[in-house]
Amino acid sequence: MKKKLLHTALFLLASFAGSELYAQGELGMHFNRSLMQSSYTNPAFSQQGWSIGLPLVSSFGFAYNQKGLGYSDFFSKDAASGATQLDFNQAIGKMRLRNYLSTETSIDLLSGAYTNALGSFGVNITERAFVRAAYSKDLMQLLWNGSASMVGQLPDYEAYLNATRYRETAIRYSKPFGKLELGARIKMLQGIHNLYIKKGTLLDLRVDTAAYAMSGTTSMRLQSAGMNANPSKSMAQNLFNMRNPGLGLDLGATYTILGGRFVVSASVIDLGGISWRDDVKNRTNNTVLPTTPINLNQGQAVDSAAAVGLLDSIRAATTWTIDNTSYRSKLLPKSYVSVLAHTSPTVTWGFLIYTEYAYKPMVSMMLHYSKVLKSGLELGASYAYINGTASNIGLGMQWQHGFYRGFVNTDNVFSFFGSTHRLVYNEGTAGLYIPASAQVCALRAGIAITFVQKEQPNVPSIPF
Repeated sequence: MKKKLLHTALFLLASFAGSELYAQGELGMHFNRSLMQSSYTNPAFSQQGWSIGLPLVSSFGFAYNQKGLGYSDFFSKDAASGATQLDFNQAIGKMRLRNYLSTETSIDLLSGAYTNALGSFGVNITERAFVRAAYSKDLMQLLWNGSASMVGQLPDYEAYLNATRYRETAIRYSKPFGKLELGARIKMLQGIHNLYIKKGTLLDLRVDTAAYAMSGTTSMRLQSAGMNANPSKSMAQNLFNMRNPGLGLDLGATYTILGGRFVVSASVIDLGGISWRDDVKNRTNNTVLPTTPINLNQGQAVDSAAAVGLLDSIRAATTWTIDNTSYRSKLLPKSYVSVLAHTSPTVTWGFLIYTEYAYKPMVSMMLHYSKVLKSGLELGASYAYINGTASNIGLGMQWQHGFYRGFVNTDNVFSFFGSTHRLVYNEGTAGLYIPASAQVCALRAGIAITFVQKEQPNVPSIPF
């Protein structure tokens, strides 16, 4: 039975391998149900007793995710000297038709949770920032190799950008109804910074075969808010700025079956958006471009002079209008559907399907395992198919010491070690390392105060 369960889970993962599966990382926290931070993925998750998150250190995390390139794809070694050099042609050759970039950071300023007979309550004030971007290979090809590289083609310049920083103040409540538990979180949002380009074709350019000249149309609207620093504002003014208000909503449910052996859960989070009114600048361009020579010869790579010529060619034929009309940007809706199996009082297995709705629906999948040791230390491991990659091995642990409970979790441990890092700056003994080839990098850690000892699930072992 145990082998059959594992084979079924692996079969489901393999069935999706032929599809485009890519999404934001940081999935493993969904299965750490004893931590109040797991309720950020499903507001129906509740914990025993009550917990208080220590300011700034109760939960902090980041995630980086790119479908298309890793950092190392932009560099190659010179055959003669062995020196590392920028190789943009190599990077373009490895690009997909459309490429995606995703980053996300968050830190809890304040958090707490409490469960009693009436239900489970939770609050949090969290600083969040994210970037979701999509860019085309054709645009990079034009900018780097010039118009000659695009002769006779119908380029694709579709793009999307949503870069947002905001503060979330939220209240959560969940209540069991027999085997079913329902939960919701209402979030008041305070927008701080935003750059926004709605999904669409920014340019419709054609390259003349004989003159290597560009003609076509542009249709671009870049919206921004809060991008100009205002040093006259005090910390309190920035902290309580409500000129960019928003609302968000999380909904979730869990259902327990077979005497607690299995828990099925589903949630949708980050519904809603932010209205941007403070320091708004909308830059709009709708121009028909005449046939405009580009200062590039066939096969010539872009140097500084050629790049200036390209920009001057476009600038001479385009006009921009600027307005200060308020606008609205969406959050990034996400859904979690999972099954958690307690195969013994100390061992759990989990399977998760995660979908993010940004530029287009993006799906990731994870198989999770955790075990509680006699010392109370809980260790976890996971395998995830994220961002079109199948090499994401995650590790996690949580521990209890007195009233303090700590945790650390990553969805791709390989992104932090070994050859996945490149030394990009070195002065004496100081250095800067960043992930070189990993397309997925995620980490979350924190410390909380809890006044109820973690209880093991009261379920019998499954005999397989």
